[in-house]
Amino acid sequence: MKRFFIAVLCMLLLVPSIAFCETGGLMEEAVSIGEPALPGTLTLPENASSPLPAVVLLHGSGPNDRDETVGQTKMFRDLAQGLAEQGVAVLRFDKRTLVYNTYTKDDLKTFTVEQESIRDAVAAAELLRSNPRIGQVFLIGHSMGAMIAPRIAEEYPSLFDGIILLSGTPKTFGDIVLSQNQAIVDALPALTKAIGTIQLQGLRMNWKDLLNSTGEEAKNKTVFGEPGYYFWEMAQYDTGEILQTLELPALIVNGGRDFQVVDADGVDAWNALDLPENVQVIYHPDLNHLLMDPDAPEEARGTVKEYDTPCHISREIIDEIAEFILK
Repeated sequence: MKRFFIAVLCMLLLVPSIAFCETGGLMEEAVSIGEPALPGTLTLPENASSPLPAVVLLHGSGPNDRDETVGQTKMFRDLAQGLAEQGVAVLRFDKRTLVYNTYTKDDLKTFTVEQESIRDAVAAAELLRSNPRIGQVFLIGHSMGAMIAPRIAEEYPSLFDGIILLSGTPKTFGDIVLSQNQAIVDALPALTKAIGTIQLQGLRMNWKDLLNSTGEEAKNKTVFGEPGYYFWEMAQYDTGEILQTLELPALIVNGGRDFQVVDADGVDAWNALDLPENVQVIYHPDLNHLLMDPDAPEEARGTVKEYDTPCHISREIIDEIAEFILK
């Protein structure tokens, strides 16, 4: 099966396994989540006093592994180790669409982010809640994960004590895809740009048609070359509207070098909302979509090739998240 979903550039039982790994003052426990099982890792500070605050890491789009490996980077591994060093337990797991990619064409017609990510995020939080070593539980969503984290917190109000949205947007998934394609068209030479503009107009019309469809109609449509119902279902939830009424504290972090969620779709869109006092927005002009500042070759900057340069998440981001959780 071809890789599903455009890369914008998941009440199951978790059972701990017996595998353990120690990493420089940290302890990692292998866990299994869901049925069929997903492999995951719980990272904890060694010899820390209980109860510990903990976070669940929720991936961006595409079939990501538990480290959220992109090129030569591992953002989620960095988060797990960095936060654990500051006394926060971190649970991360391989995404369901990575481990199980046998969905049929009929499956994909009705496939949604509920099956892809939400159920597994909820299951991970339930595991943490059942662990006597764990106290408060937070949800960290990156990219698409940040787009759906407020929805999860609203649907499961007693499960999380706060949410952290990294490189996210209050706009729809379709809006971001169109924005990314617009940036590509804008960079084309004149003749090719004219052709690209016509093609982009077709995509915009296709997206508008999908949004005006009923759920049943959407199941038989495609958008951006993918099953339309997935995008239609996500668009039924207004992330910004949810965040404005959510009673949980929230931390929002965006980077100015993010070519996948540009300022107009990220920090500017967040700041345009009437956000409550318990929502904090932080902006880092020098960080990219992975909240890193790689010393990439000039020709790679602002493209996915930037991720081929080994780099780690900014220490400042780790500190800000830890402060938000531990305050």
